[in-house]
Amino acid sequence: MMGLRRTWVWRIDPWSAGRVGGAFGALLGLLGGLVLLGAALLWGAVFAATLPLVVFGGPGALVAGLPLLIAAPLVGAIGGDVTGMVVAFLLNLALGFAGGPEVELETE
Repeated sequence: MMGLRRTWVWRIDPWSAGRVGGAFGALLGLLGGLVLLGAALLWGAVFAATLPLVVFGGPGALVAGLPLLIAAPLVGAIGGDVTGMVVAFLLNLALGFAGGPEVELETE
């Protein structure tokens, strides 16, 4: 038999919110890094086709784009971690003033 149970959210742990935000930011950073790597390779191909002596053409584009693929998830993880902790802290302050929102959970 399934039923609804009412609960209230009174606090969110900033460290756990930071971990979730960091993981989410790393995933977004990985996607962004792939886009940046693709853009670097595309521009490198354009430069290599038009100006054969350009340093960032061909293999140079890969050398320039790989650090973006590594740095973007790291920046995203750090930014997501900090943002998650700050948002959880501010949410906890608001919950202290306004009370917790009511959530209905289904139980089996």
